[in-house]
Amino acid sequence: MKKTLLLAAIYSILALTGIAQTLTADQVLTKCSATLSDAPALTAKFRATAADKSVEGEMIICQEKFKMGTADYHVWYNGTDMWCYYQSAGETYLSSPTLEELMEINPFVILNGYKNAYHAKLASSQGGKYTLQMMPLSKTSQIKSATVTIDSASWLPTSVTATFTNNAQVKIAILSTSIANSVPALSTFNYPAKEYSKIEVIDLR
Repeated sequence: MKKTLLLAAIYSILALTGIAQTLTADQVLTKCSATLSDAPALTAKFRATAADKSVEGEMIICQEKFKMGTADYHVWYNGTDMWCYYQSAGETYLSSPTLEELMEINPFVILNGYKNAYHAKLASSQGGKYTLQMMPLSKTSQIKSATVTIDSASWLPTSVTATFTNNAQVKIAILSTSIANSVPALSTFNYPAKEYSKIEVIDLR
């Protein structure tokens, strides 16, 4: 009887301190998605690596809208239309992207749209971070799998690795994140046509 009471007390203490709590993949992703949804806006600095080449950039995210920039390209997405400006080509491409196309560009979209597009399972939980393996539900998806690591302190991602059907990989490390105090102006996520008035816009819609 004493042994049973002692074990019950130990389990209670562990539960209170969070040591015995193991969240499911869905619970982790729900917390992460809620953090992103509740924030007026999120600014993140990142490093993307593909084929042994790396590029650093910054993005601003507000609900489904985002703005992203690196040294060579800039992306604006207002929730419907997306503009991609490539400095090296001197051209801007306008499109109405699908959810999967958005996921290939912005790793945070995977976290917001995961329930409709991915099955997730918990790969590991250690050091205050959860690593999740995500498999697409669609058989025609260009993304074969994705691995996401989420910090349990902030409930924000620290890295996303996407593997495509041709076995190419894109690894995105989130270098820093900060939550804004207010919602950015809608113009933030629209293409600044006046600023790029001499650049040809190719409409792919």
